[in-house]
Amino acid sequence: MEKRYYFDLNMFITQRKIFLILILITSLLGTIYAVWTRDNATLFYTINQFITTPNSSQTLFGVFKQSIITYSTSATLIFIGSANKNLLPIATLSFMYTIFSYSFTFACFIMLYGMKGIIVIILLMGVSSVVIIGTYIELFYQGAKFGVLMQTRYFRTYLNWYLAAIMVIFGISIFEAIFQPLMQILISKII
Repeated sequence: MEKRYYFDLNMFITQRKIFLILILITSLLGTIYAVWTRDNATLFYTINQFITTPNSSQTLFGVFKQSIITYSTSATLIFIGSANKNLLPIATLSFMYTIFSYSFTFACFIMLYGMKGIIVIILLMGVSSVVIIGTYIELFYQGAKFGVLMQTRYFRTYLNWYLAAIMVIFGISIFEAIFQPLMQILISKII
């Protein structure tokens, strides 16, 4: 007898509903904070973190190293925090910080550049941010199944999810190391 596996999208979304609500709330808070600061000095400072780095001083390995350290630190905090009920706030804060920073940066680009800002932010952070947020959601969900809900019995299963998340982070870091300097040149032409 052959087993058939199928993907039930409704069940997938239902199981991760709390994380999707957390994403919406945190994105709203990041956008409200960008609107609330509203002074151009703060907004331009945020934008300059992404755009004004000279391309000649930025090596591929430097971009890769910065990217992998940033993403793996958050993934490790989510991994450790969601494995234990007492450390769950660490995972929640790390997850919320990532989403807050993405939404704040997105709102800054839109407020300063309008439609050009939307194009720039999609070019700059579009693919990588979606994949990273999805990876963090799945890692957090699997950690909650292991540490809080006790549905996963073995730590090895949860560790395999963490190692898979690190592999995704490694792939995104390579993607950013290759394409981010090229995107910065394109963005400087757009803006």
